Amino acid sequence: MLRKGLWPEDAVLSAPSSLKALSAKLQGRHVLGDGLSVVVRAQYFPKSSIDPSFTIKTLMDQQPMLLKWKSHIYVLYGATYDETSSYGLTMTMGKIAIHKLWLLDPRYSDQRRKTELSAETDDLTKIQGILVLTVVRP
Repeated sequence: MLRKGLWPEDAVLSAPSSLKALSAKLQGRHVLGDGLSVVVRAQYFPKSSIDPSFTIKTLMDQQPMLLKWKSHIYVLYGATYDETSSYGLTMTMGKIAIHKLWLLDPRYSDQRRKTELSAETDDLTKIQGILVLTVVRP
């Protein structure tokens, strides 16, 4: 299916109420305003399967992510975190502690656009899901 002009920010602003439904809306081939064609793959992770290590790796790989929190969808673009490691004879095990998630709110274009979720002041368990987007040229 080829969609013209629909891009994550546009889709989020007219988003269905769930990330799963938004995933279906974003999935597929899109033509951008400059005529460039891209294919979007969307992978939905419900609250129960959100992994801090995967979230940080995805951010480090510069993959776009959408996050649903307090019934709003945000673009997740960064995080403050710590990594601790313990070394065994045959493996290294790492544990990630996320302190803040940096978010963009596509509903605004002023100073309210940037916001953050802090482990000190917000309940990170209230995150309702994450949508990881992979964008490739066909």
